[in-house]
Amino acid sequence: MNKITLQNIPNQEFDITLDEVDYTIRLRTVRDFTLADIEANGELLKSGVRCVPGIPLLPYKYLTRGGNFFFLCLDGNYPYYTQFEVTQELIYISDSELAEAGNG
Repeated sequence: MNKITLQNIPNQEFDITLDEVDYTIRLRTVRDFTLADIEANGELLKSGVRCVPGIPLLPYKYLTRGGNFFFLCLDGNYPYYTQFEVTQELIYISDSELAEAGNG
């Protein structure tokens, strides 16, 4: 599991390499919720996915390229930029870690 550092700003984009895959992640705030776009090695995997605590951002196995992204929200709320790195964090869990946990 890898914790991904976020900023407390409403719209952000960053690049990160995980399991030898180059990801670009865009987070956008729309009203009171967060949407995500995810690219892997320049290929758009998912656009405009609503961020929900504990639910994978890539909802189908065929979209993953070695793992998936999840928001953990200790406050029980949906991900929202004012709580990034306070009570909410974005994590990446590899396919092998998911399989070990019995979720793969």
